[in-house]
Amino acid sequence: GVSLLGHSGKLSWSQTDLGLVVTLPDQKPCDYVYTLQIRGGGLKPVPFTEVAEVVEPVRPAADGSLTLIPDAAAVTGGIVAQGGSTPNLGYWSSATDSVSWKVHFDAPGAYDIKTKTASPAGSRVLVTGVGSDVSLTAPATGGWDQYVDVSGGPLNVPAAGDYTLTIRPADAATWKPINLAALVLTPRTAS
Repeated sequence: GVSLLGHSGKLSWSQTDLGLVVTLPDQKPCDYVYTLQIRGGGLKPVPFTEVAEVVEPVRPAADGSLTLIPDAAAVTGGIVAQGGSTPNLGYWSSATDSVSWKVHFDAPGAYDIKTKTASPAGSRVLVTGVGSDVSLTAPATGGWDQYVDVSGGPLNVPAAGDYTLTIRPADAATWKPINLAALVLTPRTAS
Protein backbone atom coordinates (compact mmCIF):
# COMPACT_ATOMS: atom_id res chain seq x y z
CA GLY A 1 0.00 0.00 0.00
CA VAL A 2 0.99 3.61 -0.48
CA SER A 3 -0.19 6.40 1.81
CA LEU A 4 0.60 10.09 2.22
CA LEU A 5 1.39 11.08 5.79
CA GLY A 6 -1.07 13.73 6.99
CA HIS A 7 -3.73 12.61 4.48
CA SER A 8 -6.50 10.24 5.60
CA GLY A 9 -7.84 9.22 2.17
CA LYS A 10 -6.65 6.47 -0.17
CA LEU A 11 -4.18 7.17 -2.95
CA SER A 12 -4.23 5.79 -6.45
CA TRP A 13 -0.87 4.19 -7.37
CA SER A 14 0.70 1.68 -9.73
CA GLN A 15 4.12 0.30 -10.49
CA THR A 16 5.15 0.78 -14.12
CA ASP A 17 8.34 0.21 -16.09
CA LEU A 18 9.31 3.77 -15.10
CA GLY A 19 8.83 3.16 -11.37
CA LEU A 20 6.15 3.78 -8.75
CA VAL A 21 3.50 6.23 -10.00
CA VAL A 22 1.39 7.89 -7.28
CA THR A 23 -1.53 10.27 -7.82
CA LEU A 24 -1.45 12.88 -5.05
CA PRO A 25 -4.63 14.49 -3.66
CA ASP A 26 -5.66 18.00 -4.72
CA GLN A 27 -5.43 19.31 -1.14
CA LYS A 28 -1.93 19.53 0.34
CA PRO A 29 -1.47 17.87 3.77
CA CYS A 30 1.00 20.64 4.77
CA ASP A 31 2.95 23.58 3.31
CA TYR A 32 6.49 22.22 3.30
CA VAL A 33 7.31 18.51 3.00
CA TYR A 34 5.37 15.51 1.72
CA THR A 35 6.17 11.97 2.84
CA LEU A 36 4.95 8.81 1.17
CA GLN A 37 4.76 5.64 3.23
CA ILE A 38 5.23 2.51 1.09
CA ARG A 39 4.32 -0.87 2.61
CA GLY A 40 4.31 -4.37 1.24
CA GLY A 41 6.42 -6.91 -0.55
CA GLY A 42 7.12 -7.89 -4.11
CA LEU A 43 8.00 -4.41 -5.34
CA LYS A 44 10.40 -4.57 -8.25
CA PRO A 45 13.49 -2.39 -8.50
CA VAL A 46 13.56 -0.07 -11.47
CA PRO A 47 16.83 1.24 -12.98
CA PHE A 48 17.39 4.91 -12.25
CA THR A 49 16.68 7.16 -15.20
CA GLU A 50 17.59 10.81 -14.94
CA VAL A 51 14.64 13.06 -15.67
CA ALA A 52 15.42 16.11 -17.78
CA GLU A 53 14.50 19.43 -16.18
CA VAL A 54 11.96 21.37 -18.18
CA VAL A 55 13.04 25.00 -18.47
CA GLU A 56 10.47 27.52 -19.66
CA PRO A 57 11.94 30.15 -21.97
CA VAL A 58 12.12 33.82 -20.98
CA ARG A 59 9.26 35.53 -22.80
CA PRO A 60 9.05 39.15 -23.98
CA ALA A 61 7.42 41.88 -21.88
CA ALA A 62 4.54 43.92 -23.33
CA ASP A 63 7.04 46.25 -25.06
CA GLY A 64 8.81 43.28 -26.72
CA SER A 65 11.93 43.47 -24.53
CA LEU A 66 13.45 40.43 -22.82
CA THR A 67 15.26 40.67 -19.46
CA LEU A 68 17.70 37.85 -18.78
CA ILE A 69 18.46 37.77 -15.05
CA PRO A 70 21.48 36.03 -13.50
CA ASP A 71 19.38 33.69 -11.32
CA ALA A 72 17.66 32.22 -14.42
CA ALA A 73 20.89 31.47 -16.30
CA ALA A 74 22.27 27.98 -16.87
CA VAL A 75 25.97 28.20 -16.05
CA THR A 76 28.99 26.04 -16.81
CA GLY A 77 32.16 25.90 -14.76
CA GLY A 78 32.69 28.10 -11.74
CA ILE A 79 30.34 30.98 -12.61
CA VAL A 80 28.02 31.90 -9.72
CA ALA A 81 24.80 33.96 -9.76
CA GLN A 82 25.27 36.57 -7.03
CA GLY A 83 22.83 38.95 -5.35
CA GLY A 84 23.65 42.34 -3.89
CA SER A 85 23.03 45.84 -5.19
CA THR A 86 23.77 44.65 -8.75
CA PRO A 87 22.81 40.97 -9.18
CA ASN A 88 25.40 39.43 -11.49
CA LEU A 89 27.16 36.39 -12.84
CA GLY A 90 30.48 36.43 -11.01
CA TYR A 91 33.54 34.27 -10.36
CA TRP A 92 33.79 34.03 -14.16
CA SER A 93 37.51 33.39 -14.27
CA SER A 94 37.82 30.58 -16.83
CA ALA A 95 37.74 31.11 -20.59
CA THR A 96 35.94 27.76 -20.95
CA ASP A 97 32.92 28.84 -18.85
CA SER A 98 29.68 30.16 -20.34
CA VAL A 99 26.12 31.13 -19.43
CA SER A 100 22.90 30.57 -21.33
CA TRP A 101 19.18 31.24 -21.21
CA LYS A 102 16.25 29.73 -23.05
CA VAL A 103 14.47 32.65 -24.74
CA HIS A 104 11.34 33.04 -26.86
CA PHE A 105 10.96 35.69 -29.54
CA ASP A 106 7.43 36.49 -30.75
CA ALA A 107 8.71 37.87 -34.05
CA PRO A 108 11.92 38.12 -36.07
CA GLY A 109 13.88 41.34 -35.92
CA ALA A 110 16.90 43.20 -34.62
CA TYR A 111 17.52 43.62 -30.88
CA ASP A 112 19.88 45.92 -29.01
CA ILE A 113 21.67 44.43 -25.99
CA LYS A 114 22.32 46.33 -22.77
CA THR A 115 24.04 45.13 -19.61
CA LYS A 116 26.43 46.26 -16.89
CA THR A 117 29.89 44.79 -16.32
CA ALA A 118 32.60 45.13 -13.71
CA SER A 119 36.19 44.00 -14.13
CA PRO A 120 39.57 45.22 -12.96
CA ALA A 121 41.10 44.28 -16.33
CA GLY A 122 38.24 44.24 -18.88
CA SER A 123 37.46 41.60 -21.49
CA ARG A 124 35.15 40.71 -24.38
CA VAL A 125 32.20 38.32 -24.49
CA LEU A 126 30.34 36.86 -27.46
CA VAL A 127 26.54 36.53 -27.51
CA THR A 128 25.58 33.55 -29.73
CA GLY A 129 22.81 31.13 -30.61
CA VAL A 130 20.11 33.36 -32.01
CA GLY A 131 21.04 33.91 -35.65
CA SER A 132 23.85 36.43 -35.44
CA ASP A 133 26.74 36.82 -32.99
CA VAL A 134 27.31 40.03 -31.08
CA SER A 135 30.56 40.96 -29.34
CA LEU A 136 30.35 43.08 -26.18
CA THR A 137 33.43 44.78 -24.74
CA ALA A 138 33.58 44.91 -20.95
CA PRO A 139 36.02 47.74 -20.19
CA ALA A 140 38.33 47.81 -17.20
CA THR A 141 36.35 49.46 -14.40
CA GLY A 142 38.92 49.29 -11.61
CA GLY A 143 37.01 46.92 -9.34
CA TRP A 144 34.50 44.10 -8.99
CA ASP A 145 31.81 46.42 -7.65
CA GLN A 146 32.36 49.28 -10.12
CA TYR A 147 29.87 48.67 -12.92
CA VAL A 148 29.59 50.45 -16.26
CA ASP A 149 26.90 50.25 -18.92
CA VAL A 150 27.76 48.11 -21.93
CA SER A 151 25.68 48.08 -25.13
CA GLY A 152 25.85 46.19 -28.39
CA GLY A 153 23.90 44.88 -31.30
CA PRO A 154 22.05 44.34 -33.32
CA LEU A 155 21.29 40.74 -32.44
CA ASN A 156 19.39 39.60 -35.54
CA VAL A 157 16.65 37.06 -34.81
CA PRO A 158 15.81 35.24 -38.06
CA ALA A 159 12.39 33.86 -37.06
CA ALA A 160 9.94 33.76 -34.17
CA GLY A 161 10.49 30.84 -31.81
CA ASP A 162 12.56 29.43 -28.96
CA TYR A 163 16.35 29.80 -28.88
CA THR A 164 19.21 29.19 -26.48
CA LEU A 165 21.15 32.42 -26.10
CA THR A 166 24.72 31.77 -24.89
CA ILE A 167 27.38 34.16 -23.65
CA ARG A 168 30.98 33.00 -23.69
CA PRO A 169 34.42 34.59 -23.80
CA ALA A 170 35.11 36.04 -27.25
CA ASP A 171 38.78 34.98 -27.20
CA ALA A 172 40.18 32.41 -24.76
CA ALA A 173 43.74 33.70 -25.15
CA THR A 174 42.88 37.25 -24.01
CA TRP A 175 40.08 36.43 -21.51
CA LYS A 176 40.09 38.31 -18.21
CA PRO A 177 37.51 37.69 -15.42
CA ILE A 178 34.35 39.83 -15.35
CA ASN A 179 31.09 40.23 -13.46
CA LEU A 180 28.10 40.41 -15.82
CA ALA A 181 24.74 41.85 -14.74
CA ALA A 182 21.32 41.12 -16.27
CA LEU A 183 20.96 41.51 -20.02
CA VAL A 184 18.11 43.45 -21.58
CA LEU A 185 17.26 42.78 -25.23
CA THR A 186 15.21 45.61 -26.75
CA PRO A 187 13.67 45.44 -30.22
CA ARG A 188 14.94 48.09 -32.60
CA THR A 189 12.27 50.36 -33.98
CA ALA A 190 12.15 51.29 -37.65
CA SER A 191 13.29 54.85 -38.26
